[in-house]
Amino acid sequence: MRYFFLLLFCFGYFFTYAQFETGVTFQQLDSILYGTNPDNNGPGMGVIVIKDDSIVYFSSSGYANVKKELPIGLHTQYNIGSVTKMFTGIAILLLEEEGKLNRNDDIHKYVPEFPDYGQPITINQLLSHTSGIRDQFELASFLYNYNKQLFTFDGMVKYQQAYPELNAPVGESFAYSNAGYMLLAMVIEKASGLTYSTYLTQNIFIPLGMQNTYVSEGKEKYLKDGTGNYPLSKKGKAHGSFAYADAIGATGVNSTLYDMYLWDKNFYNNQLGAKNQALIDTLQKTFSLNNGNNVYYGCGIIKKPYRGKAVYEHSGGWGEYLTQYRRFPDEHISIIAWNNAVNYSPFVAVDKVSNAIMNYPATETKTDVLPGFNQKLLEGVFITENNFIREVKLKGDTLILRLPLNKSTRYHALTYTGKMGNTIYYTDSLRNAVEFVMINDTVTGFSWIGGEYFLNKRFYNKIEDSANIPVENFTGKYYLQNHNNKVKVIYRKYKHQLYLRNFPFNKLRMENICGNIYYMVDYDMYLRVEDDAIVIGDDWIFNLRYDKM
Repeated sequence: MRYFFLLLFCFGYFFTYAQFETGVTFQQLDSILYGTNPDNNGPGMGVIVIKDDSIVYFSSSGYANVKKELPIGLHTQYNIGSVTKMFTGIAILLLEEEGKLNRNDDIHKYVPEFPDYGQPITINQLLSHTSGIRDQFELASFLYNYNKQLFTFDGMVKYQQAYPELNAPVGESFAYSNAGYMLLAMVIEKASGLTYSTYLTQNIFIPLGMQNTYVSEGKEKYLKDGTGNYPLSKKGKAHGSFAYADAIGATGVNSTLYDMYLWDKNFYNNQLGAKNQALIDTLQKTFSLNNGNNVYYGCGIIKKPYRGKAVYEHSGGWGEYLTQYRRFPDEHISIIAWNNAVNYSPFVAVDKVSNAIMNYPATETKTDVLPGFNQKLLEGVFITENNFIREVKLKGDTLILRLPLNKSTRYHALTYTGKMGNTIYYTDSLRNAVEFVMINDTVTGFSWIGGEYFLNKRFYNKIEDSANIPVENFTGKYYLQNHNNKVKVIYRKYKHQLYLRNFPFNKLRMENICGNIYYMVDYDMYLRVEDDAIVIGDDWIFNLRYDKM
């Protein structure tokens, strides 16, 4: 359902009509986004492209409210999910500009009741997701003690008090944490003397003219303009909207495509605070770990390469809403997409539009030059110390890097770029370096700066099949210290199937990936078998070490 003609009539004062340099037309973009048979009668998606301070393309399909048949327009509200973190980040910087806080302050100055881990945790480490603080939603889902109090500041702090452990020492590792950004919202309230909602409204939304943007202050079933969220059945049928709570600071901002256009303009001509462009530069400056490795994350925004181009972006997902914000600063182009059900993916949509207007192919699957050795030597399954797992596999003549067990249809085609000593160099589909280490014709691992979304240089060690531990050696009961949590590994011979029981009536199917590494199919976590222990986790929460009882 396109509202192109309505747009011409109502919004012509800022809309421009020039085609992109690649020559792609609006009609071609529509086809790329929706195909030949768009779903116009269910929940939908809205997309804009901004170029040189103007909205040059707007398209939508489906409804903001299915029952009322409310179309999706530029002023339709939606929950921006974790894109909220950009607003939390700039609020912290505004308060620092006012002299009301310092980003090197220990967070206990503002939240003294937060657990003491024996070392300071700074505001900067919360901003960069390098604090080591575990995400309470992820942990509670696995421990089966998820409750509505986790969405409140007090409930989040109490949960951290009950389970006072970090993912890793402060500053040693990147691990995405909604808890960290909820703490930042608490800091904003303490430093400003205002609620998080009031501070953002007075200091960001009003100065930028974002008239239809607000912060959730309780459970919402419909947004203020009537927009609903729609879970889908297995057959793709939309269920009714449901009420949900936000994790304020990490999520909680509801906005519109037009208001996000106003937000985007501010990156080039700052109108907030003292109106100093240095505020924007600081927002976008990325942080590093204690060892100096860049984490490619700034104050609520990610800086990363996209096929050779610099981009700043962030995605969000909350209450069935999904959103993707991407900005190409050198080209002065931004793309924003959102939806209120998973029948469309704004992440895929933004990739497709990026590829079309930047003249990128949809995929890059062919190496330019074949190496002078058998690439099959590089095949295998690899794991980092914090449970990032990837598979390297030969597909025809092309080496690909992907999630194992066909968990995703997306993969990186690797392009060979050379060999020096024991190191073999490739680049992935987004032109990030992949460096394999070979010793005596055996690959021991590779370093890669890439990932499915977040970037961080990690070393992936090869998992050897010889590391496989016989099933009878690790079935039994295990106990997680300081969490009072027990699990049991069960083997059903007649099904030849392993299960992890983490709740009396819950069994998680375990599928062997390689060697001593298993994937818990129904929970999207990995399990590493060690001597008299199992280590469970994913890239948000890792190193949950259960000792055998």
